[in-house]
Amino acid sequence: RPIGKITEYARAIERGERPQKPKIGIGREVNTLAKALDSMRNVLEGRQYAEHYIQTLTHEMKSPLAAIRGAAELLHEEMPAATRDRFLGNIVEETTRSERLINRLLELSAIESRTSLERPESLDFTQVVENAIQQANPRAELGGVVIRFQRPSEPLTISGDAFILRAAILNLLENAVDFSPKGSTIEV
Repeated sequence: RPIGKITEYARAIERGERPQKPKIGIGREVNTLAKALDSMRNVLEGRQYAEHYIQTLTHEMKSPLAAIRGAAELLHEEMPAATRDRFLGNIVEETTRSERLINRLLELSAIESRTSLERPESLDFTQVVENAIQQANPRAELGGVVIRFQRPSEPLTISGDAFILRAAILNLLENAVDFSPKGSTIEV
């Protein structure tokens, strides 16, 4: 019976599910095997996630790097000052985009390395949201999108990690900005 539970656990992992480690009684060898499978699952999930994120980041970095290279190559040619300024502006814009991608990767790495909240603290959630909105506003302005915040009438005190919460809210806001048409309003 314990071997059957462990086998089903392994098959569920193989199907891509995230099952709970089975409760299999007190047998030492079978519990050691179940713990080893659970540990292996955690390692494999981490590798798959990292591989997927690296592939996505690599794909995302190709575009700004190609734009920077193209603009830089064209700057070697004779051209009107307005055209030169436009190419220099493209280089600055694409460099900023690359830096933003790298910073998001570093933030994600810092968040992913945590297995639990180290020191949860009492937070004003409204302030966390306002900080994320303030950070997302320049991107929204570039996209021609307005972020409107309806401040709650009551304080929203929560327990958590301000860095992780701000990063999560910022990610939601940036996705909303990226997928909103120009002239639209994002309401928070």
